[in-house]
Amino acid sequence: MINKITFDEVPSAMVAVLNKLHSIELAITQLTTCNTKEPDCDLMTVDEAADFLHLSKQTVYQDNAAGKLPSMKKGKRVYFLKSDLIKYLKDGKRKTKAEAANDANKFLANQ
Repeated sequence: MINKITFDEVPSAMVAVLNKLHSIELAITQLTTCNTKEPDCDLMTVDEAADFLHLSKQTVYQDNAAGKLPSMKKGKRVYFLKSDLIKYLKDGKRKTKAEAANDANKFLANQ
């Protein structure tokens, strides 16, 4: 419920709104910014990424060159963010037969 304010209270109400907006912006920034103290945001080398993905180093190089793996390059070195690799793995998730059947039933019901 919104409280009614008088004309004299408008400046202080605006300050309160702006403070709340600022705190919301900070919260969103913290949620979307990678904090290096979090394990999901660790930078990984090719060797570490290969170990994490259970792939050979050669496969990581090939997939990276083909643009399949999300990476960053600085000079001759290639780096990977653990969070990006986790997202890459999740994007390749296959549906179970039950999930596929459920999706098919929903599709048919909408037709």
